[in-house]
Amino acid sequence: MYFVVSKPLLAESHEMAVIFNEQGLKDAEPPYVAQTYINHSAILYKLYMIGDQLYFVNRPSLPNYTIKDAMKDTHFFHTWDVSKQNLSVYMDKIDFDDSCKTEGQALPCDEKLRKIAVSIRKTLGMDLLGIDVIMEERTGRYGIIDVNAFPGYKGTPNFFSDLQDYILRKLKEKDESTLLKE
Repeated sequence: MYFVVSKPLLAESHEMAVIFNEQGLKDAEPPYVAQTYINHSAILYKLYMIGDQLYFVNRPSLPNYTIKDAMKDTHFFHTWDVSKQNLSVYMDKIDFDDSCKTEGQALPCDEKLRKIAVSIRKTLGMDLLGIDVIMEERTGRYGIIDVNAFPGYKGTPNFFSDLQDYILRKLKEKDESTLLKE
């Protein structure tokens, strides 16, 4: 299968496309990044970090595609129309064929998701971030499809109090390090 997702090179736009065939490559507006489309049972795992706090939120996502979809026209969508809590639009529904496959699919491992989040946080040197992860339906392999600086944190319990605690802790650390220098 040839399917790819095209994303704008700059994060200013949230317009994306699923391209089903070689002709569809002409439909996307350059410059863009092309990522292989991975069937993931229409589930997106959003990882949100506030300092050492990590939250996992499951969201609906794009459906699985099959070889039968190879002749489809390019599917344009806005990321805000996908993966919203309690959203039920045509692109978030799992096909009947997909629902049969998801029954035996492995659930994501919290510890592996934690390792992904901690590794990205350390590599980027960021304390506030969001990471979008999918799990390939057939193999259970994880795919990181997006990293966001200070995302929306929707679905995280106690966001404001955790953010406040994080900021106060950072201010205290800064005050302590200033005192040590004096």
